[in-house]
Amino acid sequence: MKREYLYAAMYRAMDSVYDRLKEPSEELSLFLSDANPYIWLDRTAADPALQSEFEATMDRQKIGTEVDAETAYRAVKNFLGEQSPHYASLVSTPSCSFVELFEEITPEEWAKIYTVVADEKDWER
Repeated sequence: MKREYLYAAMYRAMDSVYDRLKEPSEELSLFLSDANPYIWLDRTAADPALQSEFEATMDRQKIGTEVDAETAYRAVKNFLGEQSPHYASLVSTPSCSFVELFEEITPEEWAKIYTVVADEKDWER
């Protein structure tokens, strides 16, 4: 997996979890609004600071330009674990853990989501 596609794959994975929920949490809605890489033509996040934090987290975890699916899954889960408390602090009644939600995505689903994102991004070039 190419690191450059992980952020969009993470967004798509969490967005698919959001779609599965009967009543998505407020903190997940806020996170997805900030994280959305499909708003801008240059494919940066709606809140570029969040994408910068993602990149910093990948750097701290020593994620290079290429990474295996299992390591990428774990790295994204770690990033979500860092973000969950922040978004929970923004709402009056926190109700979810981003890590637990992400774990609803199986490694097989993760690989498929990543492949779709990579195909989209390669097509755009």
